[in-house]
Amino acid sequence: MNQINIQYYKIASVEFIMGSYNGKLCMLDYRYRKMRDTVDGRIKKLLNAEYIEKDSEILKETRHQLDEYFSMKRREFEIPLLMVGTEFQKNVWEGLLKIPYGK
Repeated sequence: MNQINIQYYKIASVEFIMGSYNGKLCMLDYRYRKMRDTVDGRIKKLLNAEYIEKDSEILKETRHQLDEYFSMKRREFEIPLLMVGTEFQKNVWEGLLKIPYGK
């Protein structure tokens, strides 16, 4: 079975769950949300993988870039992404990536 490395990232009163798969960020979401089980199930099914709480280089870099972003030192992210979802979801996410900082 494939594995998705996950880690948790907390800033202020918000906690995120991050996941990496084959050297790409495949998930960054609120850790505690109403549809957590549904979202996790979809990602696991589409990647035919299970979550393993283990760090990776991409998760370390994601935390670093998030720290810079939240301290107002970064405006753009340079993280390889693996978008896991329906074609509609992927199209929406691609569109969101085109929106410049502050718009």
